[in-house]
Amino acid sequence: MHHPSPTSSRRGPVARVAIGYLGASWVVLQVVEVLSGLIALPVWVGPGAMVLLLIGLFFVVGTAWVQADPATTRKEEAGEVPTDWEVAPRDAWSDLIRGRLPHLTWGRTLLGGVMGLSLLFGAAGTYVLITQGWDRGQVPEAGGDSETRLAILPFTTSGGDLEVYEEGMVELLSTNLDGLGGLNAIDSRTVLARWDEIVEPGRRPDLDTSLRAAGATGASHALVGAIIDVGGVLRLTGQLYQLGDDRAIGDVQVEGPADQTLSLVDQLSVDVVREVIGAQEGLSETGIRLASLTTPSIFALERYLEAESFYRLGDFTSALPLLDEAVLADSTFALAILRRAQTLGRTEGVDPDTLAAARLRIRDVLDRLAPRDAVLAEAGIIHFAGRDPTGVSMLRTFVERYPDEAEGWFQLSDFLLHLNDLRGGTQDEVLDGFDRAVELGPRFAPYYIHSVEGALMRGDSARVRQLLDRLDALGADATRAAPWRTALAMLFPEAEWAGGLDVALDGFEAGTLRVLMMSDRPQVLADRIEQQEGAPRDLKQALLMRAGRWSQLSGASPEGPVGDFADPVTWLGLFELRPDEGHLGVEGLPAELPPEWNASGAEAAALVATMIQDRDDGTGADPLLLAHLAERAGDRELAMRLFEEESWRTFGPAAVYRLARLLQAEGRPDEALGRYREFLELWSGADAELPPVLEARSAVERLEG
Repeated sequence: MHHPSPTSSRRGPVARVAIGYLGASWVVLQVVEVLSGLIALPVWVGPGAMVLLLIGLFFVVGTAWVQADPATTRKEEAGEVPTDWEVAPRDAWSDLIRGRLPHLTWGRTLLGGVMGLSLLFGAAGTYVLITQGWDRGQVPEAGGDSETRLAILPFTTSGGDLEVYEEGMVELLSTNLDGLGGLNAIDSRTVLARWDEIVEPGRRPDLDTSLRAAGATGASHALVGAIIDVGGVLRLTGQLYQLGDDRAIGDVQVEGPADQTLSLVDQLSVDVVREVIGAQEGLSETGIRLASLTTPSIFALERYLEAESFYRLGDFTSALPLLDEAVLADSTFALAILRRAQTLGRTEGVDPDTLAAARLRIRDVLDRLAPRDAVLAEAGIIHFAGRDPTGVSMLRTFVERYPDEAEGWFQLSDFLLHLNDLRGGTQDEVLDGFDRAVELGPRFAPYYIHSVEGALMRGDSARVRQLLDRLDALGADATRAAPWRTALAMLFPEAEWAGGLDVALDGFEAGTLRVLMMSDRPQVLADRIEQQEGAPRDLKQALLMRAGRWSQLSGASPEGPVGDFADPVTWLGLFELRPDEGHLGVEGLPAELPPEWNASGAEAAALVATMIQDRDDGTGADPLLLAHLAERAGDRELAMRLFEEESWRTFGPAAVYRLARLLQAEGRPDEALGRYREFLELWSGADAELPPVLEARSAVERLEG
């Protein structure tokens, strides 16, 4: 009589368990796919889940094999091994320490699987929150009542030299379609940012992945397209999908000669609008065109798109000649004219007259820009150049209506940062706006400039390093980041990585010095500059003065490259913290206060009125001088508002000190005490005999008592 071997008797149960596990694994992978579409999980979650499930298969089969062995049952009854569903963590840990595989039970295997998947999804969730924020699942409102939010995805290309149109079509179509019949096109920067997060570099994604990237932007619809060159004839095709159920709602296709690309895109845009929101009578009379990008010149268009690729990396030197060629080829190319003015404004050493002429030229093409671009051009460039605060209200309205528009957030914060009058923003409003621009347009290097500076001002070294690493990953110009790394090392010398950074200050930029002058760590900077041999005189002078270390100024070395900080007008604010009456006693600075500093009463009030009306003078001392004169004119409320605005800027210590005095005079002791303490913290290493230090300490004692 044949008796089955112990091995063959276990094969049946093990096979059944394996089949059940594979079915459960399929369910898990489907859940991963669904979650990836809903909340844009990172691309590594799917492969990670697959690896864990394969490892789990090994342990599940092994556990089934062990548990099907009759000897296991006898050992369990004898108490030699844990029972089927027992975990017994101490025994398992003891086996691991001895280098042995713990006895396989269903309890241990199930717990291990749950822990592995929990760690995977926990890491994925953390990644989503860090990189995309809490509101990723919410749809950004793009203005109006329209529920149609269209994401134009990068096109695939075939034949000819069409690579520039892969991402270029995203911008062309987004600009053209936005606002047509109430349709809202998701900003191209947002689309490309989400595309980079979800689509693996160098690979053509499948349809599900493409639609998942579209859904991550908050869009309700997506356009998946292709452009093909067949013997000089271009064929543009697109498939429209309604997101959520990923249902195809229509196909569009146009074709024609390669030298009529923009006309083809115009027609494709009309077809897209008709498919998405239905055919509309009189659509041809609405002026549909490539709004900001209208140009009959393919050469001009290609030069613009090539320049845009450099502009995104902050390489303005390479972008400028390409934009010059684009504008020369078509003098009415609106967006090229706009971008050229922006590029000149961000390029060092540009002649002021050249920049003014470029900005003035934008006025002539405002009506040729898309509605969004026209607002940004008028508010953020024309009004900014004229220091007209109307631009601030326009930009605030703009970001409320188009919260997905990175350029709007950047221009608003940039305007508020540089607008030295009563409409300047708070520190949080200004710096948070710069950060919002970076998150919406992470591939656009120029947005990082003020965001890095803001992190330095806030003393957030981790944020600075994160932003610099992201800039490096973009391939942005490394020379731009060098001064920030130097500033980082100066502000955080205690950090383990600071010693390895270049703190040689020969090429230290004045712009970065301005950021250091807004830091809330003036004593750290003063200590650092004292340790640096051969530091430029102006740099040393600036940092020591802001820290209240007048007695150390005699050791300044010969003048260095940061000469604009020797401008006497720039240091008017520090007269209020002078060591004695009448002069500073510092070489290169004026011996006496200017006459207007001592104005009072009606004379001071007249000066205040004139300064508020005339916003063309943008010197750094103006806000503090205006606040000083407002106080001397008897307008304490205005003075306090201005001192508050300046408290986080260049003359922060002086503004905080003066604000504390005013609050005390206004009978607000608790607020005054807080400001006096803030001032003493900023000047914790200042010369002890300085009058402001003595007065602040005395005031704190009185107010605390």
